[in-house]
Amino acid sequence: VADAVCYNPQNYEGGFKGPMSIRMALGASRNIPAVKAIYLVGVQNTINTAKSMGITGLDNAERYGLSLALGSADVSLLDMTGAYSVFANDGMRNNLTGILKIQDTKGNIVEEFSTSSRRVLPEQTARMMNNVLSDVTARNSIFVKNYFKNDVVALKTGTTNNYRDAWVVGYTPQITVGAWSGNNDNTPIAKQVAGYIVAPMWHEFMNAILPTLPDERFPKPD
Repeated sequence: VADAVCYNPQNYEGGFKGPMSIRMALGASRNIPAVKAIYLVGVQNTINTAKSMGITGLDNAERYGLSLALGSADVSLLDMTGAYSVFANDGMRNNLTGILKIQDTKGNIVEEFSTSSRRVLPEQTARMMNNVLSDVTARNSIFVKNYFKNDVVALKTGTTNNYRDAWVVGYTPQITVGAWSGNNDNTPIAKQVAGYIVAPMWHEFMNAILPTLPDERFPKPD
């Protein structure tokens, strides 16, 4: 079509840093490598994987196109956090629940949640992702002040177009925590990446909760 507008994604600062590994591109939230990756893998394959990990609401691949790699689909914070927990759980998915146990006044269990784990990613896929997302060197350029001294924590930040949403999801083998920041009327927030807007709050919570959990590390990939 002669007057069609070509999809022309940009990195968040509008520039390029030259050739880099997938590890560094993911850790530093580079947009162009993400679009190239979904082009090579296929949008429908990406949707299928996302659905298997617990992302609901995705349908026809033609509705999103390559922009799906940069967050063009509506996804809830709960779905996103649950999907990242698949990485934390070595590729196993657990159903989301808001209530673990109900007891009566005498301590009798009225109802209790039972897990029904199922594998949705190969172990090695999850372990490679954990290895990349917990790589401090790879995310150094966008997450300078939010390291953890005694724990290996994997995390990913995200900022939507026009700075309307700031996301961060991070996890250890014991816990996955997601956070979002934005305006209820969908107006833009401060023109900063999520690493400086919502990540500090998330970091403070993780710093408080991690000492209460067992010191367990991610299994290394082959």
